[in-house]
Amino acid sequence: MKINITVNNTLFIHEFSNTGTTLLSYLRDVLRLMGTKNGCNEGHCGACSVIVDGKSVLACKTLLRDLDGSKVTTIEALSDKDRVHAIQYAFAKAGAIQCGFCTPGFIMSVKALLDRDTSPDEAEVKKALAKNVCRCTGYLKILDAVRMAGELLSQGKVWIPRAGIFPDRQAGIGEPVIRIDSIAKATGETVFADDLVLGNMLYAKAVRSARPHAEILGVDISSAEKSAGVARVLVARDIPGENRYGPIKKDQPVLSDDRVRYTGDAIAAVSAETEAEAEAAAAKVVVRYRDLPVLVGYDEADRPDALKLHGGDDNTIAVMESGRGDVEKGFAASSLVVEGDYSTQYIEHAYLEPESCVAAVDQEGCLTVYVASQGPPMDIDEISHVVGLPPGRIRIVGMAMGGGFGGKEDISVQIIASLGALATGRPVKYTFTRRESIRTSGKRHATRLLYKTGVDADGHLMAVQARVQARGGAYASVEEAVILRSCSFGAGPYTIPAADLKARAVYQNHAPACAMRGFGNPVVTFAAETSMNRIADELGIDPIELRLRNALETGKPTLTGDRPATSVGIKDCLLAVREALKGYKPPEPAEGWVSGIGIACSYKNVGLGIGMDDSGGASGELLGDGTLLLRVGSVDMGQGSDSTMAQILSARLGWPFSRIRVHSADTRLDPRSGMTTASRQTFISGNAVLKLADAMKRVISAFLEIGRAHV
Repeated sequence: MKINITVNNTLFIHEFSNTGTTLLSYLRDVLRLMGTKNGCNEGHCGACSVIVDGKSVLACKTLLRDLDGSKVTTIEALSDKDRVHAIQYAFAKAGAIQCGFCTPGFIMSVKALLDRDTSPDEAEVKKALAKNVCRCTGYLKILDAVRMAGELLSQGKVWIPRAGIFPDRQAGIGEPVIRIDSIAKATGETVFADDLVLGNMLYAKAVRSARPHAEILGVDISSAEKSAGVARVLVARDIPGENRYGPIKKDQPVLSDDRVRYTGDAIAAVSAETEAEAEAAAAKVVVRYRDLPVLVGYDEADRPDALKLHGGDDNTIAVMESGRGDVEKGFAASSLVVEGDYSTQYIEHAYLEPESCVAAVDQEGCLTVYVASQGPPMDIDEISHVVGLPPGRIRIVGMAMGGGFGGKEDISVQIIASLGALATGRPVKYTFTRRESIRTSGKRHATRLLYKTGVDADGHLMAVQARVQARGGAYASVEEAVILRSCSFGAGPYTIPAADLKARAVYQNHAPACAMRGFGNPVVTFAAETSMNRIADELGIDPIELRLRNALETGKPTLTGDRPATSVGIKDCLLAVREALKGYKPPEPAEGWVSGIGIACSYKNVGLGIGMDDSGGASGELLGDGTLLLRVGSVDMGQGSDSTMAQILSARLGWPFSRIRVHSADTRLDPRSGMTTASRQTFISGNAVLKLADAMKRVISAFLEIGRAHV
C-alpha cells in the first residue's frame, strides 16, 4: 500500500506491506518521533495520544492504512529551541509533570480540546482526558495546568520563550520552582530507554513459562535458531556465570534450567534483527513440562506434604519480629480488647513506562547498560556474577524513568539484554510489552493480619499484638526487608507500653512480591488503623481525639523502643486536619451512594535503617559558560530528586537555579548514592550536596581571591 500522510507539516509518501501497521509504530520506528510513547500498545493508557485531523486519537489503535491524506500532529511540533507551547509551559508551571512518560499524550489531548474551546468546564476536561492515564500526580495538578493553559491561550499567549522559565537567581529551599527537567518532559525531548536506537541493534524477547510450577523436561530451540532474523537463542547452559540473582537471596534463575516456579519465569532468550522477528522465533521454542503441585493461599505453603519451592525445611522466605513490654499484662489491664482478622490483596505497580533497556559491548569488552533502575550500583552487582564480568567493566547509564514506585528496584530486562549483547557482540534492546510487565513484575504482597489491641477506659493504648503472614512470590526479592518495616511500624505512630509483632513471608507460585510505595507499611497501617477506628466506635470517642491521646511525642518510645529525638509531628498534623475539617463540606454523593470522612495515621522511616551503610555522594564542576554541573547518584523517577538537589545547591551556594545542570545515576560518571528507596535521597544525597556547596564556596572564593591578587 502507498499513502500520503502529513506529519508535523511535512508530507510523507509511505509504502508498506503490513496492513496492520499502526500509527504508533510508524511514528516511532520509521520517523523516529519518540515523543509519542508506547505505554501499553492496547489503547488503555493514552501515552501514545496524538492529533489526527484535529482530533486526539490513540496512535497504537490507529492503523496507518486509514490515514491517507490525513494530517498528524505530535508533541515534537509544539516547540522549538527558543520557545514552547503555552500548554507545555502550563504543565511545567502547575507541577503537573512528575515522571513525564504520560505527559506528551496528555498535552496532545489537551491541545485538541483547547483548539476547540479555551474555556472548557471541568466536566469537559475530564471527558477529553478520559483515555489518558497518569500514575504519579493524582490528576489535580493536571486539571490546574489545563485551566492555566486555557487562560494563556485566551490572552493570545500561544508561545512562551524558553529563556526565563527557570529563575535566574538563587532558589530558596522550600520555594516552589519549576522542576529542572519538566520542560524537556513536556516537549518530548526526554529520552527513555525504549527511545534509544543504536547502530546494528538487535531486539530481545524471552520465552516464558506456560506453567505456574513444573519440572522442565526439555527445551528445543532448533526451530527458533533457524527463524528469520535470529542472531542468537540463549538457554541456561549458555550463561557464562552463575544462573541466579536476587537483591537479598540469589534464588531466581535468569533462564530456568530445571524447574519453573511461576508463569513469568524466563526459559530462553532470543536476539533478532527486529522485535517482530524475535517474537516469532520465541514462539517456536518448544518446552516440555511435568506439572508439579501449585502453592497458593495462606495455608498451602505450610501443609506437611507441601513441596518446598527452594528446598530446605519449609517455604519460609523470612521471619521478622519486634516489640517491647509484657503484652499479656497489658491485655489483662485493658478495659476493652478488640481483635481483627484483616487481609490485603496483591497490587500491581502499573508504572506507565514498561521495563526497557539497551545493552552494548565496546571494543575493550566492557558492558554498558542503558536502563531506568532505582539502584544502578546494585544492578552492576546483579549483572556481574551472571555474565562473568568484573564490576569494574560494567557501567549503568541511568535513563529517565517512567514511574517506579519500588518496582524498578529489582532486575527485569537488564541481564537478558546483557547476555544477548555479550553473546552477539551487538547492542541488544529488550523492552517488555505491557502484558509481559504485568505477568513478570513484582507486586505488593498480599497479607493476612491478625490484630489484637487493648486500651483502658479512656482509650489509652495498653497493648498491641499482631501476626502478619505475607504471601511472597516464587522468589524472595526484598520481602525480608519489607516485612521488617511491617514489624517496625505495625502498631501506628503511637506510644504503646507493650507490643508484640511477628511477620512471616512465604514462597508462592506467582510473581515475586517486591517493594512498593511504603515498603511494608501500608498493609499493617490498614489493620492497625481499622482497629483504632473500631475502638473509637466502641468507646464513643472521636477518632481524632483517640489518636491525639496516644500520639507519639519527642522522647517517647516507639513499639521497638526507639525514642525520637526530634518532633514526630503527629499531633500537629491531627490538629491541623481537625481544624480544616470544621469548614469542610463533603460533596453530594450520587444516587445510591453515601459519603463519609475517614481518619488514619501512619509514619515511616527515612533511610535504610538497621545499621546498614546509608551514604551518598555529590560532585560539582563549574563550566566555562558559568553553568554549574552537579553530579549525584540518586535516581529521579518522577519524585523530583534532581530538582531538589539543584535547589539545595542553589540555596546554599547562592547560585542561580537556571545555571545549574544535574547529571545523575551514571555509575561511571556520578558518585554512588545507593538505592533510591525508603524516601532517603533528599536526606542522604541532599546532605552530600550541602557539603559540596560549602566546599565549592571555599574553592570559588579562593579562586576569586587569586584573581583579585593578580589584578
